[in-house]
Amino acid sequence: MIENDPDVYGKISLNAEDIPPFTGGRDILKQIEGKIKNKEYIDTVINAPDNIVSFFGKVFPEVQRVHNAGLNTTEDMKIWKEGGNQITFEEDTSAPEDGSGPSYDVWVGGPATLFGAVLQARSDSPGKVLYAHDGVRGVSNWKGSVCTYIHRDSVPLYYYTHYAAPSIMLSTLRDKVHRMINYSGYIRRLETDPYWSTLRVSMYNILTSPSFIWMAVGNQVKGLLDVGLHLPGTAILPPHKTTAHTSIPHVCLTPTILRDLNLGYTVQFENSENGERSLLLLGSLGKEKKAPRFFDSERRLGQIIGPADCRSLPKEELAARGYDTDFVVGAVAHSKDGGIRMGADDDMENDIVNHGGVVQSDSRLVKILVKPDGEDECRVTKVVWENPKTGEHSTTNVSSLYLSLGPSMDRLLVGGVNLVERIMCAAAASTVFLVKIDRTLVPEYKLRKFRDMTGYSNKIYFRLGEREVEVDGKPFHFFAMQCSGGGMFPSVHPHAETVLNTIKANVAPTLGLGTEGVDFEIISVRGCARGVTTQNFMRLSAPASNMVMVYGLGGTGMANMVPNGALLSGVMRQRQLLAAGEISLKEFKHNLTHSSFDHIPNLKTGNPFKGNYYQCFDIKTHKTVARALFGNRGRSLLPRMLRYMRFLK
Repeated sequence: MIENDPDVYGKISLNAEDIPPFTGGRDILKQIEGKIKNKEYIDTVINAPDNIVSFFGKVFPEVQRVHNAGLNTTEDMKIWKEGGNQITFEEDTSAPEDGSGPSYDVWVGGPATLFGAVLQARSDSPGKVLYAHDGVRGVSNWKGSVCTYIHRDSVPLYYYTHYAAPSIMLSTLRDKVHRMINYSGYIRRLETDPYWSTLRVSMYNILTSPSFIWMAVGNQVKGLLDVGLHLPGTAILPPHKTTAHTSIPHVCLTPTILRDLNLGYTVQFENSENGERSLLLLGSLGKEKKAPRFFDSERRLGQIIGPADCRSLPKEELAARGYDTDFVVGAVAHSKDGGIRMGADDDMENDIVNHGGVVQSDSRLVKILVKPDGEDECRVTKVVWENPKTGEHSTTNVSSLYLSLGPSMDRLLVGGVNLVERIMCAAAASTVFLVKIDRTLVPEYKLRKFRDMTGYSNKIYFRLGEREVEVDGKPFHFFAMQCSGGGMFPSVHPHAETVLNTIKANVAPTLGLGTEGVDFEIISVRGCARGVTTQNFMRLSAPASNMVMVYGLGGTGMANMVPNGALLSGVMRQRQLLAAGEISLKEFKHNLTHSSFDHIPNLKTGNPFKGNYYQCFDIKTHKTVARALFGNRGRSLLPRMLRYMRFLK
């Protein structure tokens, strides 16, 4: 075990009658197979029988509390329904004296804003920090994601040939034909091919929502600019002007910022610090070896971050880690890869409170109230919350507002106008499972592979927790695990094939599930959609003088949570300077293009950013709210005269 591992819990004792029979996920896999046969998506939360869920909670109450695994319901997923999680701007018509009570710097939503709130709470001038979320984190992207930190993957999908739209459409067509002419062969391939690509296109959803066609066209135009035809010399833009030139250095800031902060608890682990726990596996079909896949993307990314610092693990080392080398024929470990600890949100929320901030759960943001703030400007004065459990509303006074709300929030409305770019959901399937290991039959070295974050291509599996359990004096070892595979474009719900393939062709043979002394049970299966924009990289927006938000992270939100949280503070300061007339719009554009932030509030080590963030900024909407709600109100000649005089200088 890793010393002081936060995901290893204390030893417990149970009686044999406490342990239900482990069936290898029979009940849930039967439902999955039925959905495949009926061509149905996974549009509900599928949980194990009550006795299995109850036992999971008995062995891993810590994990179940954080993930709500086995206890999430389809009703919890209602925010994914159309209009289920929309926010509106409205004018604050209250009198100044009605704003009694403290005003907060309010951080709302997921990983980026949680970390941003931690940064501010720990700063020399923390002010009044309030971090809020809706309390339904068990069905959030956070808990459904694989939480990988793989810096070379923090790029648009088109950087990889097999993830590009034409390749995905070809795979979709091929599978439809295979299914029609040989259904049993189609199922057999799902159950045996670890390299079966789970990425699929829903032609029905595209044809019924034509705007997705234009998104796909725009995405391919971006691809031609950045990578061309995936051949040397065909990219239109030079490397320093591509999306990856910003996105890769951005994600690489994560360990640097965390080391400087010295939080005292684990948020991220890296291979170099933890004995290479994050591995890209090379699998086989029985004795038929599959060669590693190499992509021109490695060359292009090497132009930005240098040659890949990685090594191939020899067969002897794989065997020493407990892998069956007849199936896992190779693995690659990149020295800086790793993961984001799934339970870190508990530690971060406690950190905010311990440094004088406020954490407010069961609070879903539904309204943002604003008042005029000069010419074509407005400022947020209050936010209105809805309790998802009771439906009750409450209000908080706002000094500044930071949002990172995930892909379920695809409507930020003012006067019927949506301020966020069109978001296409890419749905993956997330599966939590429990592994029981009889230590009288399985030696210690074979446990190591359960601690690795491993996978093939876009199918990843990793440990949520582990615990020694004594059953009537007999030693057992239990692992709570999670795997994810995706996904379906454009769709909120994943296709059922991804679960069958991930479990049977990847997880089970890699970890030896079902072999002597190793039993498992599936606890839950649910969808976990990512939000993708045309750019396929994060979008930034600041529709009020004291408000910024990040959205459309496309599955990279966990890896980028740390720099995103810091970046929001930097963009907020630039937006406030713009509203106050201290910088011009031209200077604002320059500062975001060149990361010329005078400083990053709350970050004591200075400005670490070097990318072009203006390419991610929604400049067209930064005055939309003020103009829609107030028209000519708030306009005056003075700001324009001051700017004109400044120009003459």
